[in-house]
Amino acid sequence: MGDWCRFCKAKATCRARSDHNLALDGFTQTKPALLTPEEISDILSRSRDLVSWLKDLEGHSLTELLNGQEIPGWKAVAGRAIRAWTDQEAAFRKALELGTPEAMLYERKPISLAQLEKTLGKKGFEPLADFVTVPPGKPTLAPESDKRAAISNRADAVTDFA
Repeated sequence: MGDWCRFCKAKATCRARSDHNLALDGFTQTKPALLTPEEISDILSRSRDLVSWLKDLEGHSLTELLNGQEIPGWKAVAGRAIRAWTDQEAAFRKALELGTPEAMLYERKPISLAQLEKTLGKKGFEPLADFVTVPPGKPTLAPESDKRAAISNRADAVTDFA
């Protein structure tokens, strides 16, 4: 088992990967009422591949079902359908004929910051930099090897009184 497994053609049905991921049920034998930080770390590390493996297994299963293979207890079904125009311009012309005001058919909205920067170019966008703010991203869990700096909500006297 390793990072290379994600490139393997048999990643969804590999017995070694299955055994590795299903071994997580051994954590039910934990004696204390609360998990230790070490146990949490171990579970988080092992569960990352579990989630990936489950997605691989679902994709493989769907392909097999669509190819006529049976998987007991499972079936392929149509997902949520999204309505779409067959001819939007013709539909809008018809709506206008029926008396719908044009203002109700179109919305005017500003382009995004990224679109404006792309349109103006880096140099043309520079005068607008004072109007741009970059808030911190939503906290997310990452392995210790991640290059981003760690963040914490822990009280810190230096930060609190700076």
